[in-house]
Amino acid sequence: MRQKFEKPQKGNPHQLPVMQHVWPLESIARFADGNGVVCLFDKVRNKLRQAKPDDDIFCTKRVWDRRAECGYMKGIEDAFQELASEIITGTITTIDDRQKGKIDAFFALWKMRADYKTADVGAISFNDVTGEKRTADQEEQFEKGHVSFFRKDGTMPSRMFYGLQIQFRIDAYVRDLSPVQWGIIHAQEGHLVVPDYPAYTIIPLTPDALPMFRGADRNHNQAKFAEMNRSFKLASREYLFAQDLTQCP
Repeated sequence: MRQKFEKPQKGNPHQLPVMQHVWPLESIARFADGNGVVCLFDKVRNKLRQAKPDDDIFCTKRVWDRRAECGYMKGIEDAFQELASEIITGTITTIDDRQKGKIDAFFALWKMRADYKTADVGAISFNDVTGEKRTADQEEQFEKGHVSFFRKDGTMPSRMFYGLQIQFRIDAYVRDLSPVQWGIIHAQEGHLVVPDYPAYTIIPLTPDALPMFRGADRNHNQAKFAEMNRSFKLASREYLFAQDLTQCP
């Protein structure tokens, strides 16, 4: 059974990240309707419901540390969101090598976060390692300063180990994505769904636009979007969402 995450001190005085989005809040918000919610299908509970972008279902709890969340992950997200805005407004219509790097890094980030969402969050033991006994406040100050540490029993909080591991795996996966050619496509009709797991090299940006693998045609008809939506449904593990699922072929 998966262990419970390690809670910060009461009141979280050092403002350490606890609720961590797998798919960014800003990206979810682009699919929200006029009421600020998306239409979500919970596959586990076989239930259709509305969800705000900050809904718990989109998050995991303290799986990676503050250094990861507020450091390299934020850098990847910020670069991608800026690019996404330019694609959506039409400022960018083709993907060059510099933009490809931002998309590759974001896709790798999404995949690694999804892979680690349900990781065991118990402390990780290391052989022949000893640390020091510290108060909870001292440990949290270390984490706030992006410093990893070992405890007296030779363990490290799993979030610190995972933060490093995810970073290494993102770098490796970006190298694997080097042959990928991204294109920008738009729906002629119908909407896209968003899966909770990126099994295909496709990144939904808005209900009717996305960067897609292999430089796709700029316009896709309903049949093409229906094919992608079927693939997304199969790829999703816990949920999928859209602005309006009734508009998704």
